[in-house]
Amino acid sequence: MAHVARVDETGIVRDVHVIDNADLPNGGAFSPEAEAAAQEFQQRLGLTPAGHEWYLTSYNDSFRFRYAGQGMVFDPDLGPDGAFIPPQPFPSWTLNADTASWDAPVPMPTESGPWMWDEATLSWVSAT
Repeated sequence: MAHVARVDETGIVRDVHVIDNADLPNGGAFSPEAEAAAQEFQQRLGLTPAGHEWYLTSYNDSFRFRYAGQGMVFDPDLGPDGAFIPPQPFPSWTLNADTASWDAPVPMPTESGPWMWDEATLSWVSAT
């Protein structure tokens, strides 16, 4: 099965659907042709509101960094094929373009945790 994420005009993932690999070229393997076919398939079903696009997403994270989820942002310019980025956890965290993940301004301590981020002090604090 292939998975496609519906992305609105602001780049936010609204939902993820499953398409049978038989309905896509090359058995649904990631390619520009498969993605175009997925877009056309969803349009034929009437599932594409104005300004929305469909993008293939990998259930095993083999492309676009991670599997798309509702509320994530799709950045078509990040990575070789775009990236699905989770919501920013805290205002002080910055996006790491190499991983399409958010980095805290201070690395998490290596000592045994658990740790949680304290945005007020911009530091990790013990969660125990």
